[in-house]
Amino acid sequence: STNTNGHKCISGTCGCSLTSDCPTGKNCTGGTCVISNSPPIVTLSPANGTTFTAPVNTTVTATVTDSDGDTISQVIFYKPGGATDSDIIAPYQTGFQTSTAGSYCFYAVATDEHGATGTSPTNCITVIAPKYVFVTTGYWDGNVGGITGADQKCNSTSEIGGTILAGKTFKAWVSNQFNETPKHSPALDFTHSAAAYKLVDGTLVANNWTDLVKGNIAHKINITAKNVQVPTGDQHQYVWTNTDYTGNGNTDSSDTSCWDLTSAGTGWASVGDSDSAGYTWTGNLHNQVSPQEDCVGTWYKARLYCFEQ
Repeated sequence: STNTNGHKCISGTCGCSLTSDCPTGKNCTGGTCVISNSPPIVTLSPANGTTFTAPVNTTVTATVTDSDGDTISQVIFYKPGGATDSDIIAPYQTGFQTSTAGSYCFYAVATDEHGATGTSPTNCITVIAPKYVFVTTGYWDGNVGGITGADQKCNSTSEIGGTILAGKTFKAWVSNQFNETPKHSPALDFTHSAAAYKLVDGTLVANNWTDLVKGNIAHKINITAKNVQVPTGDQHQYVWTNTDYTGNGNTDSSDTSCWDLTSAGTGWASVGDSDSAGYTWTGNLHNQVSPQEDCVGTWYKARLYCFEQ
């Protein structure tokens, strides 16, 4: 007998030596005509190199195409730690959750109705720990010991001891007077974090440094390291800053900045409002001072903002 192309069959079976020996839609494989079948093509999202801030609760999605138009029978996801998950209905997805910083890699294998398999490239994501920010429990007159003294207050046992922040390093959100050198300000001295800034209860303040210094923030910084909220209307809701929303020092020449927050004598310094998520969370908008506080602390003493580095 002969096969459909007129070639002789081998041992009673329609065999082949070349693909041209086979009917349309079949290839010659191992002397036998088999269905021509291209493997599925698989891609994953999130994209390789994507960065998340912990905790993460995201969805990994496989996009599958098949040039033969075959039905996809299954997609298996290979997850960090050797875990696997499968899906048989598009969109092909699996969940991923972690609260631990690190690098996590995924790939997926899709199988079509004829058994052909396609494997995605491996996509790795990076999970980074958030940077915490809090407003101090303590409040002071205009002499907080300057920038160094303010930093020390942020890192003191009385502020972070016995909390989830113990052992971390913080800087106070303060600047020296605009015309002094060397200049010190959050914009100059802080780590410009790619991670989100969060309160100790997990509330988002800003997605990263760029988001932090754009003006408004996602939530007012009104929680202490001990997870205690400063009440609205509190006598000590204001915060020494000498800093505008861009993270740069106060540019109002009429403001003494309490001599770089080293003086409780005559003078004024710009302060932020812990009850605000607008630009007044940090005080002055360049030359617009809103509001000021007297260095003596006659009316109100003020707190400090502390940012993890």
